[in-house]
Amino acid sequence: MKKKNITLSDIAWLISLSSGFWIGFHVLPSCDELSEVFLKVTIILFPLCLLLPLVAPSRPWLCPILAVGAIAVGIGVDALTDTAMDRNLWGLEVIFAQIIAAPSVVIGGVAGIFLSRKIRKNGKHNKSSEPT
Repeated sequence: MKKKNITLSDIAWLISLSSGFWIGFHVLPSCDELSEVFLKVTIILFPLCLLLPLVAPSRPWLCPILAVGAIAVGIGVDALTDTAMDRNLWGLEVIFAQIIAAPSVVIGGVAGIFLSRKIRKNGKHNKSSEPT
């Protein structure tokens, strides 16, 4: 059986999954105000969605989608494990978190994809213009 090596893309996907889960499980339940939620989610997701397409350029939208999906999983796990209060509206929490996370994911993802393509394009251009 051939052993598969771990690539930078695999690490990027793991980072997006773990950070999204951390947002859903730890960050969102600890926030009291909407501005605090938006600020914390933006501080975490915007740089993540901006930088991960540079690391994994083959599937640039996969990292932001995994992060947003992991937020939903984190909220679900938090709702299931929280015994201090009744969390029967956790589905609405998931929808709320997706709406809050959407601007930073979309803007960061588009900017990251744009930068990734620009860097790859400039890299090909510079390599072809070098004398041999």
